[in-house]
Amino acid sequence: MNVTYVGNQGAARPIPGPDPNMGTQDCGHGWSCNNGVLVANQAFGMQDVSDGTSNTIMVAEQSGRVVLVNRTSNYYGGWYGTRHPRWVGHPSGCADLWQTGTSCVRFAPNSQIVQTGATEAMYRNNTHWNSEHPGGINVVLVDGAIRFISNDIDFTDLKRLACRYDGEPIGSY
Repeated sequence: MNVTYVGNQGAARPIPGPDPNMGTQDCGHGWSCNNGVLVANQAFGMQDVSDGTSNTIMVAEQSGRVVLVNRTSNYYGGWYGTRHPRWVGHPSGCADLWQTGTSCVRFAPNSQIVQTGATEAMYRNNTHWNSEHPGGINVVLVDGAIRFISNDIDFTDLKRLACRYDGEPIGSY
C-alpha cells in the first residue's frame, strides 16, 4: 500500500500567535504537536478550528523523497495509531509516543534537511511534507478544498495554516 498523504498534527515550536510553545512537546523522536487537526489520541471537531476551516490544513502530501530516500510517516500504510494512549500535554508525559500517518510541520515543503531525531527515519514526527510535483505540494483544508502550496511559501504562513487555533489566519497564499 502506497499512501502519499499524512494528517496534520500542527506546527512545531516556535509557532505563530501569542504562545510560541502552544500545543508542542518533545516526545523523544521529534516535536509532537496537538495544535493541528489530526493528532494522537485526541479528537477535534470543526468548532475547534477557530482560525477557520479554509485557513487550516487537515492533510498534506508526502509523496517525495528526502535526499533520495523514502522518509514517509506512512511506513505502516496510512494512519496506524499510536503506541500508547497518551497525548501531547498528558500529565504523565508523552515519551515514546510513536505514531504513523501524521506529521508536525518543522521544515518547509520539499525540504531536503535530514536531522537526527526529527527526519532521519520514516517514523519520526517531523517527516517532510513533500511531493514529486515541481514547485510545491498539495494539501486538503478542513473545509475540503484542495490547494497547491508553493515551496516558496513564507514559513510562518505555513505554520499558521498548520495550526487550528493560533489566532493567526492568513488571507491568501
